[in-house]
Amino acid sequence: VGYDWEGKKIVKCNQGDQLDYFLKQMEDPNFWRTVKDTQTGQDIVLTDKDIELIKRIGAHKIPDKEYDEYAPWIEWFTSEVMEMPLRKFPEHKRSFVPSRDEMKRVSKYVYALKMGWMKSRRAMKAKRKAEREKGPQFYMLWKSDDVAEEMRRIQNHIPAPKRPLPGHGESYNPPEEYLFNDRELKKWEKEENLRYKKLHLCHRNITP
Repeated sequence: VGYDWEGKKIVKCNQGDQLDYFLKQMEDPNFWRTVKDTQTGQDIVLTDKDIELIKRIGAHKIPDKEYDEYAPWIEWFTSEVMEMPLRKFPEHKRSFVPSRDEMKRVSKYVYALKMGWMKSRRAMKAKRKAEREKGPQFYMLWKSDDVAEEMRRIQNHIPAPKRPLPGHGESYNPPEEYLFNDRELKKWEKEENLRYKKLHLCHRNITP
C-alpha cells in the first residue's frame, strides 16, 4: 500500500539509469542473485536456500528437500482380497439376469443395422473416406435452365398499377355554395373533355 507497520510512508529508492545498472552488473558479486521487489522497489538478495528452492521447482521436483515422498502411509482402502463378503445377505437375482430394457434396445439396434437405417463405425469411416477421395460434387439448383428462367420470371413479378384513391370530386352531397346554377350547369354540359361528366347529386327537396 506504500506504508509500513508504524504508518510511515515508504520512500522508494532511486532506480538509477542504464549506467548504474551496468556498473552494478560488473562490480557487485551478488548481482546474479539480486531481484527487484515490484511493491517496494528495493533490491533483494536471494539466499542459498531460496536459490535451491527455485532450482528444485524448475526441475519439477518437490520444493521441500526433507520431504519423504516414499514414507509409509495409512492404507485406508485395503488391497488385500477379503474372503468374506461386505454384506451379510446374498446378491439379488436381478444382478445376474440381463436387463429387459437393454435387450430391447440392443434388438432395435440390430434391426436398424439389418435394415440399413443405422451404420456401424467401420461403415461410416469407409463412407467418409470414399467421400474424401471422390471430392466435392457440383450440381444445378434447378433441373434445367428453363426452370431457372421460369423461377426468375415469377420472382421478378411486376404488379399492375393501382388506381388513385377517391377524392371529393364525386361528392354526392356538396355544400350549397358549391352547387351550379342554371348557367353554370349548361356550360358544364357543353364541355367534352371532362373527367366527371355526369353529376350525381342528392335530391334536396323531395316532396311526397
